Amino acid sequence: KTSHAGPAVIIFAAALMAATFGFVSFPVAGIGGAFLMLLTRCISPEEAYRKVEWKVLILIGSLLSLGTAMEATGTGKYLAAQLIAVIGTQDPVFVLASFFLLTVALTQPMSNQAAAIVILPIAFETAGQLDLNPRSFAMSAFARVSEKVVSKTRASGWLLARNTARCSATTVFPVPAEPDTRAGP
Repeated sequence: KTSHAGPAVIIFAAALMAATFGFVSFPVAGIGGAFLMLLTRCISPEEAYRKVEWKVLILIGSLLSLGTAMEATGTGKYLAAQLIAVIGTQDPVFVLASFFLLTVALTQPMSNQAAAIVILPIAFETAGQLDLNPRSFAMSAFARVSEKVVSKTRASGWLLARNTARCSATTVFPVPAEPDTRAGP
């Protein structure tokens, strides 16, 4: 509905500014903005319901329990200690970059949301053990996850290289051809 674009932009900007300047929290601003969008008929309740990605919502709900379990059982502490043992503690930027790369690796076989929820308890625990700001670690993970959402790519890194070079998967990963033994002379 292009006729509702103006009010929608104003509502979005107002919600964003209200949260940014600390008048309300981001969840309250988001829910308030969504309510105003419904109230001003920028979006119908049926359309809003259709736009909800239920698979993602269920995935996030399920993985939140995984994050809680990692924290309650000490898995986050253990994995943080193992990561610190492998990468060391000398350079906080290197530790932070390692978390970014770990998130990159995790977003290949699983969804962005799942990777973020799995990595966050480990990131917070590592930051705590190294006496660093946990928000930096969270932002490192979310930067990778957000970049993948913004770019709308679900492909692995090799696919980007393949598309850039305009070649096939067999050019990137050469596979020897099998001799055809079915046909006779």
